Amino acid sequence: MKNKFGILPLTIVMVATFFLFHIPTANAATISAISPSIISPGLTELTITGSGFGASAGTGDRVCFYETIISSFELPCVEYYDSTLKSWSDSQIVVTVPADPDGYMVGGYIHVYVDYVEASGALLYNVQPVIASTDYTTAVAGLDVTITGKYLKDMFGVAVADTYNVVAYINGVPAQITNDSWTKTGMVITVPAAATTGNVSLVFALTSSGATITATGPVITVMQPLTNDTYSAFQQYLSQVNVVSAWSAVGSGTTPIVAVIDDGVYINHPDLKGRIWKNSKEVIGNEKDDDKNRYIDDIYGWDFVSDEGEMTVRGTHGTLVAGIIGAARNNSEGVSGIAVKAKIMPLIVCDDRIGCPTDMVTKAITYAVDNGATVINLSLGSKATTGYKTAFNKAVKYAYDHGVVIVAAAGNGDIESGRGQDLNFIPQSPVCNDVGKKAVIGVGAVDSENYLTSWTNTGTKCVDAYAPGVNIISTSVPKYSTLGGYYDNTKSGTSFSAPIVTGIVALLRQKYPYMPVKEVVDRISNNYNSSGVIDAYKVLTQAYKPPVIQSASPTSFRVNRLIGQKTVTLTGRGFTNKTQVTVGYTKAKVKYIHSKKLTITFSIDQLSYGNNLITITGANKYRSIYRWLSLSK
Repeated sequence: MKNKFGILPLTIVMVATFFLFHIPTANAATISAISPSIISPGLTELTITGSGFGASAGTGDRVCFYETIISSFELPCVEYYDSTLKSWSDSQIVVTVPADPDGYMVGGYIHVYVDYVEASGALLYNVQPVIASTDYTTAVAGLDVTITGKYLKDMFGVAVADTYNVVAYINGVPAQITNDSWTKTGMVITVPAAATTGNVSLVFALTSSGATITATGPVITVMQPLTNDTYSAFQQYLSQVNVVSAWSAVGSGTTPIVAVIDDGVYINHPDLKGRIWKNSKEVIGNEKDDDKNRYIDDIYGWDFVSDEGEMTVRGTHGTLVAGIIGAARNNSEGVSGIAVKAKIMPLIVCDDRIGCPTDMVTKAITYAVDNGATVINLSLGSKATTGYKTAFNKAVKYAYDHGVVIVAAAGNGDIESGRGQDLNFIPQSPVCNDVGKKAVIGVGAVDSENYLTSWTNTGTKCVDAYAPGVNIISTSVPKYSTLGGYYDNTKSGTSFSAPIVTGIVALLRQKYPYMPVKEVVDRISNNYNSSGVIDAYKVLTQAYKPPVIQSASPTSFRVNRLIGQKTVTLTGRGFTNKTQVTVGYTKAKVKYIHSKKLTITFSIDQLSYGNNLITITGANKYRSIYRWLSLSK
């Protein structure tokens, strides 16, 4: 076996011969103190105080670190010739503790050898535990966080029989350590309910003396819940766009219908099933077109891919979008949507095999308008340089003319690299199909720090607002869930920025159901925080006092030809002698009676059969709409 000097005695004769030539001189070297007593390999400059060390270091002088437990590792000694030996005098030795790149070192004794003879009074040293990292730097209560480091066990220089324990903390709040997870290089802790943002730390304590060693690691940002929903703390994007404040500014209002044109919505989701639109005019299962809208048994929407009312999803994308817009709030389940009073109208146009064909999207837009939607979400588009299609224009104009707001994702960069495109230079559909009227609200993406993502498309001609789009948590189809069986917190893209804005638009529709599209677009475009990110509270609280039409008489006319003039009486509030009214795009002649009544006379030459929107504009330029004036043969 090797002795402590690393010399292997080949034979007894050899050893005898050695001592004939070198017999160490007895000395009275004594160690009285070491400082510090807690060391970090490769870093700590250790001072050993005592007597009889000799004036300088020479052959046979060294400082060694020996463990107090059984281990396969022994830290090398510092020899008299090593650069890590900083100084040596009769009463003091200064050394840098040798490096330990593999993290094997454990607590033990400091030994000094003077002329090969061990000094008396060897003292215990402890190794400083190190927390190098955590797998999460942002967390919520109940989340398991893995701590990785060095020397997280056997750091005390103690007798083998002594024991010690460890307590984990996040910003001073004790955190439970998962059973059997504690090793020399790591452990798993659970974020406690009372934790707030702060450093993770570990406190190791000796059972016998109570002496402690503390390791301090990185800061963990503990996100606080915004509602009582299970994963609410993950929804910090709601605070980022000031939605929580906006909720108090909405009031009861109306129930907006939001069409999600996508790959379907899981209508039996526990956070969505009470939020799904239902066609009350259709009789379920009778295989008839009860409401005469040309779609048979469209109870919960329509699948334009298979051309039927069966609403089994074709993916999870639309369900994620729907949850962001309108998942139930404060139901102790999952997440909270933004516009919780909204009803979601699922319309399926996307499939992995065929993508999202333009003709299906445009049919779905028309269906949404005709069946009562006031907001449409289009989290779809192209990455191709030829992605702009005028085929969208007719449907977009139809929605605009009927007072329906379309919100579209800006897109996630090009095909070659995923780098964001300038839509002013390379336009895409449907986000850029504004039909000369700003008929589509385009939405780009920012990260949690309000910086533009590298992949978001931009361009002032098409993008009107920016919202968070990184790691957005929402409802999911169980087959695709990454969290709790029904949720996903891994998704990024403008597809998930757009429904944040759609939700805000739905809140605006709830508060002001007759606000014209142009007014809605202006509010969304012009109300943002200092970083340029949409601010929902500003959108909802900007002054708006339009004249309001409460009724019209008559509301319909039967005419054989679109020629001539008609007169309608409007009742409401806020009318003045400067009030202006248009029917469709035709300006009406207004006769002011009093603040709650006026009559309008207009030509029907430029109108169309079917519903024609009445728009009223006050002296303050605020407008509202009334649905509808109907012309039929």
